[in-house]
Parts: sequence; structure tokens; C-alpha cells
Amino acid sequence: VYTLNGTLAVFLGPITGICLAALWSQYRNRLRLPDLYYQDGGAYYYQGGWNVLALVTMAVLFIFIFVCQFIPVLKWIYDSSYLLGCVFAFVIYSALCKRVLMRTIIQNGTIVSDTAAFRADLLLEDGVVKAVGAGLSVPDAQVIDASGKYVLPGAVDVHTHMDLQAGAHRAVDDFYTGTVAAACGGTTTIVDHMAFGPKGCSLWHQVEEYHRLADGKAVIDYGFHGVLQHVDERVLREMGELADREGITSFKAYLTYDDRLDDGALFQVLRQAKEDGIVIPAHCENDGVVNYLRGWYKAQGLTQPIYHARSRPARCEAEAVSRLLHLAAM
Repeated sequence: VYTLNGTLAVFLGPITGICLAALWSQYRNRLRLPDLYYQDGGAYYYQGGWNVLALVTMAVLFIFIFVCQFIPVLKWIYDSSYLLGCVFAFVIYSALCKRVLMRTIIQNGTIVSDTAAFRADLLLEDGVVKAVGAGLSVPDAQVIDASGKYVLPGAVDVHTHMDLQAGAHRAVDDFYTGTVAAACGGTTTIVDHMAFGPKGCSLWHQVEEYHRLADGKAVIDYGFHGVLQHVDERVLREMGELADREGITSFKAYLTYDDRLDDGALFQVLRQAKEDGIVIPAHCENDGVVNYLRGWYKAQGLTQPIYHARSRPARCEAEAVSRLLHLAAM
């Protein structure tokens, strides 16, 4: 009975570990169970319906653990074969899957670059373009025939608002549903404008909050624009810190709304941005005029949607843009 149980455990331990690794991959990549067979490696993991990597993992561990029962110093591995086999299989199978190159060739399409459109093939390895040319061929690569089609680089959307909290309202799309929609439309990278945080918070506060919202949910590449709500020595220092540590090299300033920056604060931000090599996008409106017109129209009972636009005449924006440019030139 002992030998029989041990032999079964030698088999069942690695099988359990492989199944757990597959389920973890399913969770990590947000795939349905059928997708694991067709997408999680596809032709790179499976040959004619056989999961070669799983079979290799199971065979190696079976032989190793079975032999351990005859080696006194390693017999404890055999005695704990189910648990250790499960752990070993999970680690080994996951590592093997990661090391397998995911190769894809897109053939016969018209490639559109930033300078030209031309007929050629593309070779991709692990999602990265490795070669462009005619008649490309690599063993075991998945081949996509793009005859009669354009092959375009993924779009980059540099102004999105995922999971945005605006007052009492929140955007309907979070970083998962929003980036799935983006991917379906050909957008492969977003740069999200972060919402305002609590009064007086540091720049790091919203960055950490947005990592919580986005990490593990977004299905495409993403970055962030910083947001400026007030200015002090800490905020000016953190601009450079975020550029160095997080790659966030743009911080939006507002010349209107409750968290607007006055001219003195804006001037400090522009000076610091020049020193750190940072870009400052800005929402430019003359806050005083806009709020006066809002109140005036409301007092007249003119609250239809058109008066939202009329309370913000073009010269309100032009004045604020001009003011910002003069501050930047000082």
C-alpha cells in the first residue's frame, strides 16, 4: 500500500502542479479556460493536441522523485512526493512556458510605417518586432496571412480617463474594460490623465492610487500624466522624482476649477519643469471671467446646455493661453 500510494503521489503531484500553473496563467492573463488551449502559447506549447511542455515536466519529475526512494539522503522527497511534486511542477512548468519564444510571422501584408507603405513580412518574438523583410520563415512560428490588408503599428492614445473619479461621479470604464475596448480598436498604449487627489496630497499619492487601479487589470501598455493641485517645495521635488523613478514626464496644470494654480505657482512649476526636462500640459481658461458668466447666466434663468459653452467664450481660453506662454518665456 505504501509503495502504491507513493507511486500515485509521484504522478498526481506534478499533474496538480501543472494544473495550478495553467489556472494561474488563466487568472493572470484574464483568459477563459478554453483560451488556455488556444492562446496560452498556442502552437508554441501544443503539438498536434499534446501539451509537450507538460509531458516533459511530468516525465522528468516522475523519474527524479521515483529514484529518490532508493537514495537514503533524498528519500524524504519521495515520502513527500505529492506536495513537493506539486510545487516543483508549478515552478518548472511556469518557467518553461516563459522561456518558450512566442514567434509569429505576418506575411504578404502592406506595412505602414511613419515614412512609407510597402509589401513585406514581419517577424515577432514575444510581441516584439525582430525582422522586416520578404519571404521570412522561422520554424514553429505561427503564420498570419495579411494579403490585401494593411499592417499598422498599434495606436497610442495620450489622453484617457480610466476609472476617473470626478466629484460624485465615476467613469464607467475601469482599466480592464477600457483597455479591452482600446485593444479591439487597435490602440495598444494609453497615457492616462490622473484625477485630483485629496487636498494637499503629494504627487506620489495619486501615482500609487492609479497603480492600484491599473496594475494587473490593463491588457495593453499604459503610462500616466501627473496632476498638479498645489505647489510647494515637496511637489516641485517630486516632479523630478516621478520622472526618474516612474517615467512620468508630464504634469497637468489647471488655470481654472477648485484646484487651479495661480500665476506664482504656475511660474514655479514651469521653471522646475525646464530644469527637469518635463512637459506641462495645461487647461487654459480665465477662471474669473468663466465663473462670473456662469453666475450671470444662472441668475437670468439661462441654464440650457448651450450656456455652458457661452459662459466660456473663446477669448477666455485665448487670454489664459497667452498668459501661460508669457510665464513660460520669463
